[in-house]
Amino acid sequence: MAEKKIRLDLPVNYTQEELDAKRDVLTQTVLQHDAVEEEKRVTPKRLGDQMKALRADMRRLSADIRRGHETKPVDCVARFHDPSPSFKTIVRLDTGEIVRTEAMTEDEMQENLFEDGELEKLYNAGDPRQQDPPQEPPPVDGGEQPSA
Repeated sequence: MAEKKIRLDLPVNYTQEELDAKRDVLTQTVLQHDAVEEEKRVTPKRLGDQMKALRADMRRLSADIRRGHETKPVDCVARFHDPSPSFKTIVRLDTGEIVRTEAMTEDEMQENLFEDGELEKLYNAGDPRQQDPPQEPPPVDGGEQPSA
C-alpha cells in the first residue's frame, strides 16, 4: 500500500492554556468593538456640533463685514451737567466722538450734585454760620459809654 502525507483541516481540542488565551483575545476584541461603536455614535454629533459652530462664525463674520463694524467694549467718559444741568454727555476716549447725550439718573444727580471744583470752593469759603459775629459800631458821640 502506498502512502502520501497530506494536510487536512480537522477539529483539534484546545488545551486549558489555549482556551484562556482565546478568552483574553475575545475580551480585548469586545472592548475595542465597544470603543469603536461609541466613537461611531459620538462622531456624528461631534462633527455636527463643529459644523454648527463654524456656521455661526460664518454668519457673524458675514454680518460684521456687511455692517463694516463690530460691537465691542470701548472706554468712555461721562461728562455730568454737560450740555446743561441734569444731563450728561458720553464721549469715546479712543476717538473723542460724542456717543450720546442723555438725562442723568437720580443716583447720578445725587453723586454729582456739584460740578468739578464747585464743592471745594464752597468748602474753602467756610461755613458762614461759623464766622465771627459782626462788631458793634463805635459810639456816635465819640465819648465813653455810660456804665450801668
